[in-house]
Amino acid sequence: MARTLFILFAVMVLAPTGFAMLFGGASLGIGAFMLGSALSGASKPDLPPKKAEWNVVNIDSGSGNTRGYTKLIKRDELVQDRSVRVLAYLNFDEVRGNDPTPVHPEDRENFIKTSAPRLARAECEVLLSVLASKCVVGSTSVNRVGGRELYSIEFGLLYVEKAAMGDVEKQQELSFIESNIGLNRNGGPRTRVGRTGQASLRREFYQEAATVCARQRQQNGNCSVQSVRVSASYDERNHMVNVVGSATLALLQSQTTAQRLVGQTR
Repeated sequence: MARTLFILFAVMVLAPTGFAMLFGGASLGIGAFMLGSALSGASKPDLPPKKAEWNVVNIDSGSGNTRGYTKLIKRDELVQDRSVRVLAYLNFDEVRGNDPTPVHPEDRENFIKTSAPRLARAECEVLLSVLASKCVVGSTSVNRVGGRELYSIEFGLLYVEKAAMGDVEKQQELSFIESNIGLNRNGGPRTRVGRTGQASLRREFYQEAATVCARQRQQNGNCSVQSVRVSASYDERNHMVNVVGSATLALLQSQTTAQRLVGQTR
């Protein structure tokens, strides 16, 4: 999928006084791809655990990168922040599927709520076939949309990525880079589908995240999918769902490679 990749990232250069350099505005031809110090407005947690073979120079208690870097260090574990967040819109019949159990109209909303974990587990199976080696349901929630027989269903999945991160240069100063990419078709801001088309579209998103990260491994040695988010809004006039997919990727790059990425064209 042809895309344009825009980079904005902070590189911390080691010097006696400490010195930060900011590069930005380059087009790399991969996707709506913002490289940067994510979570800069978040609270400042303690320093993450370190790997002896990695000399990452832009991680400290004030960098805003610690939460993302901790996910990377613990990429073989199920951790709270490495998640897939999904919002979908379905009616009663679409949730019920082939379940023959009779449900009284007054009990339909409760049926939807008790069915949400089942739907989330089914989504885990999709994730396991494309992106993850482990997946568990972290949360579910259900809300009725107005007075209609329509429900917004949200769930969070925790996962361990299936693909290996790749090669990380040793004995070099490295920069932790976190990147937000769009996953919609043809690089568009959203995709309109009917309610029954949401599941197949989400699978496309998971595959696209895996594909873009694999391309980064080929080009730059390593990449990890940190999270995926699928947001949606319902158009009642056309009974269509506007779906937006995005993912956060992480890379560890040498200072030289980080500077080469800026200004690279494809």
